[in-house]
Amino acid sequence: MKNHKLILGLLISFSFLILTSLNAQKNAKEVEVETASGKKIKTKELDKFIESQMKSNNVPGLSFALINKGKMVYNQSYGIQNTETGAAVDDETIFEAASVSKSVFAYFTLKMVEKGFLDLDTPLYKYLPEEIVENDDRYKLITTRMALSHTTGLPNWRFFNEDGRLDIKFTPGTKFSYSGEGYEYLAKALASIFKTDYAGLEEIIREEVYEPLTMTNSGFMLKEEVLKSKKANGYEDGKFSDGIPEDLAKPYFGASFKFHTNAIDFSNFMINLIKEEGMKPETFDEMFSEQVVLPEDEPLRVEDGFESWSLGFIRAKTPYGLKLVHGGMNPSFQCYFMIIKEKKFGFVFFGNSNTAIEMVPAIEQYLLSGKD
Repeated sequence: MKNHKLILGLLISFSFLILTSLNAQKNAKEVEVETASGKKIKTKELDKFIESQMKSNNVPGLSFALINKGKMVYNQSYGIQNTETGAAVDDETIFEAASVSKSVFAYFTLKMVEKGFLDLDTPLYKYLPEEIVENDDRYKLITTRMALSHTTGLPNWRFFNEDGRLDIKFTPGTKFSYSGEGYEYLAKALASIFKTDYAGLEEIIREEVYEPLTMTNSGFMLKEEVLKSKKANGYEDGKFSDGIPEDLAKPYFGASFKFHTNAIDFSNFMINLIKEEGMKPETFDEMFSEQVVLPEDEPLRVEDGFESWSLGFIRAKTPYGLKLVHGGMNPSFQCYFMIIKEKKFGFVFFGNSNTAIEMVPAIEQYLLSGKD
């Protein structure tokens, strides 16, 4: 029996190496792409670099896309979506977008602001007349702008509190504190505005975002049969994981963490941001502009070098221009995207592992400068 398990383990490892190699040969024609610095790199060299990062960070599967001059010039599927069956990641494999969901929901919200359904600075309780925090009327100060820029005063998640109840940590609008709860409050308010439930809200997002941007394998509330047939398995420390905890998955729409997509679909979203299509220039300016400067001791500044937050995006300067980014870290899926609008450049990856985010520094450096 032990020998059988050993052989099975070796076969899975061997399958990963073979499938990664075969996937990388999908775009067999050797082409050159550009880094943000303008350095040309061959796609085979890029594949080799990403595969090495996956191996060293124990990431079974990856969906990747690169944008040059406002176009997706390269996309690739790497590795395995299911380590038990050995099924390879392909162009239609779906991943959890985790907190990258926030950027998509922010874009949708700004479209609704532009259309006059809500105002950035009108308190959300006026759209959703219910008490969301007991014995603390400061929730009536919370606006759409605060929700999108993480200045609501709400915790990241209420279940982090000992009593499991939602509360307010500081006066809304006075400082930065990352909050998924803020996005969920905004989603609930939007559903109220449209006099619909979350399924109805999803259909509006489909009409306003997925369909115009050709995001055919994406959604906050994808049908169960789609997820069963196309979604990659998620892994924590190399072991299969069901992903989002049940206590988090059920009560929330998931505007802050539940979007599903892949690199091809998401690159269409990124290209739209670069080209600024679908909204007025002033709306894009508002969405991308600095809303709150991160404190000097904020871990996102100290550890990652991020400087400020816009409406749905993180901002930081690079030698090649301002980068707009967001990462995502669900229990067994992690991802990251970046655009530099001045260069019409960007990249995105989605991985099915709790260690995928650890690849970001190396991949970003390589794709910005061409140096590993």
